[in-house]
Amino acid sequence: MLNGRRIHLIDTPGFNDTSRSDIDILGIFASWLGTAYGNGVRIHGLIALHSIADNRMSGSNMRDLAMIKAICGFTSYGNVVIATSMWLTTPTYDERVTLEGREAKLLSEERFFGFFTARGARVFRHNEDGSKDITREAASTRYIVDQLVQQSELHVPDVLQLQREIVDQGKTLGETAAGIAAAGELYKERKAHEDQLQKLRAEITRHLHKSNDEYIAQLRELEADAEKKLKKARDDRRTLKQKMTDLHETELKGLREKMEEMDPLLIIPNPLYRLKVGC
Repeated sequence: MLNGRRIHLIDTPGFNDTSRSDIDILGIFASWLGTAYGNGVRIHGLIALHSIADNRMSGSNMRDLAMIKAICGFTSYGNVVIATSMWLTTPTYDERVTLEGREAKLLSEERFFGFFTARGARVFRHNEDGSKDITREAASTRYIVDQLVQQSELHVPDVLQLQREIVDQGKTLGETAAGIAAAGELYKERKAHEDQLQKLRAEITRHLHKSNDEYIAQLRELEADAEKKLKKARDDRRTLKQKMTDLHETELKGLREKMEEMDPLLIIPNPLYRLKVGC
């Protein structure tokens, strides 16, 4: 509860998850957001957290930004907050200059968060004094959320572009702006796996009749790993062809399998569930 209002905060995975592909994560987003939209639930704001301790924007960070743009598709980002975190408790003068210079660059350059700040996104330093006191950290969080709630009361939340595409327009995941963006990365990954597999098999053929069993075994392990990654890339390509109901069924199937692993006696019903949340 915040100022008498029930607030639902949805923690989402980033597009740098080591256990799930970007397509898997996008499918989860599309399924949840589509279901919420279909039930009349609106997203009142988004908070993008970024560690100020990172001295560069990684490839996964850049993919995150590209996907936020594609998922939202807003002309104005007034209901978006950029919150920097991991500030130092007692920085030296040089450290503070470095961190503030890094922050200024992140927030001003169009290729980074400047795209969002130029279109109305607000900026906060989460837990700016680097306090390890959980009460003070919580107070910082509540302040940021409260500011976002106040902003949402002034500006009616827009429907996310991904929600309109999946629900109203009936597009497949691959036909959405976010899906198209993810497909470009998927093609690069698939091509890299195919090239790696081709080179490994050629290397195996060259050494097959030589007395170097240990080296062949290592190559076989690399070949199996490359085949696994290539299969996953092909599965992801099929995911991009799914529509809302298919994505929903896929997510429910994955949930059922995970729950059965934890408790074989647990039975999850087959019919599609309808997500009911609100704020």
